[in-house]
Amino acid sequence: MRALLVGLLMLWSSVCGAQRDTESGNYVLLTCPARRSAPERTYARGICEGMMSALLRVASNLEENSRFCPPKDATAGQAFAIARRFVETKLDRSRENFVDLAVEALRNEWPCKQSD
Repeated sequence: MRALLVGLLMLWSSVCGAQRDTESGNYVLLTCPARRSAPERTYARGICEGMMSALLRVASNLEENSRFCPPKDATAGQAFAIARRFVETKLDRSRENFVDLAVEALRNEWPCKQSD
């Protein structure tokens, strides 16, 4: 009986986990620490900083309507703070994909200069 209960709990948790929206602005704001935090949050912080670091690396290669031009010394932490602030001020859009929201926030903050 105990094995059956454990099996059902495992199945239920995997189904619930599969339904979780792990890409929305809401989820990322809840998961990613706003600043340096306790060691148990290190994994989440690494995922969040990695996501922002990747965006900074590809910024100049994005399509023109998504491209942004961060300062050369921009950090993943700064980029995440900009994206966090953007999502927090646009709560009606917080169910949208976080990366899409982050790109919009970074484009607003660090637009590319128009070449004449």
